[in-house]
Amino acid sequence: KASGYSGTWKWQFSRDLSAHAGYGRGYVDVRGPGRQDYDSETIDVGVDFTKSFSIARRTTLRFNTSTSVVKYPGVNGKFRVNGGISLSKYFRRTWTASARYYRTTSFVPSFVEPVYSDSVGAVLAGMFSRRIQFSTTVNAARGSSAFSDATGFGSITGSSHLSIALARYVSTYVAYTAYRYEVPPSALTLSVPSQMARQVISAGLSFYVPVYEKVRQGQ
Repeated sequence: KASGYSGTWKWQFSRDLSAHAGYGRGYVDVRGPGRQDYDSETIDVGVDFTKSFSIARRTTLRFNTSTSVVKYPGVNGKFRVNGGISLSKYFRRTWTASARYYRTTSFVPSFVEPVYSDSVGAVLAGMFSRRIQFSTTVNAARGSSAFSDATGFGSITGSSHLSIALARYVSTYVAYTAYRYEVPPSALTLSVPSQMARQVISAGLSFYVPVYEKVRQGQ
């Protein structure tokens, strides 16, 4: 069980540069024998920057920074600098390829402690034609617990999605997803396997219902 509050202010200095400041508090009731509840305090102050390279056509670099402080009953707060960076390349009108790295502090339900994680990922997406759209994504992450410094957290995920438009508001799709994760047995409050790997193939139809359409007035 978790409860709390948070808020963030953002200042936009220019098209490429902004700053943000946020604060939040939370309480996590672990509800497990021999496991201690904890309070969390997050201070998120950082800079967000987005800039297109002038030396590389249609290439964009983005990065952001933030900080977090987590507290445990009877233990001094632990400070951590987080952030992320991504590089994107746009080509052939509708295609984009990107790579990213993120460093985060996460408060995940069913985990005994907050988790520090580092993750990398890549995305390739675009349209083969006006009716055929494709995307593929791969992500990998490693982590450790915030207070006990326990290691062994890891995950790898990959997915691909192909969509073909059949009509204006109807499309068919096929998707493939594979993932694998591992966590220390003592890291969770739930009785779940500490390691798992799975592959999923799905196919079906998607229907779209327009909520709002702007109609151009006749001259």
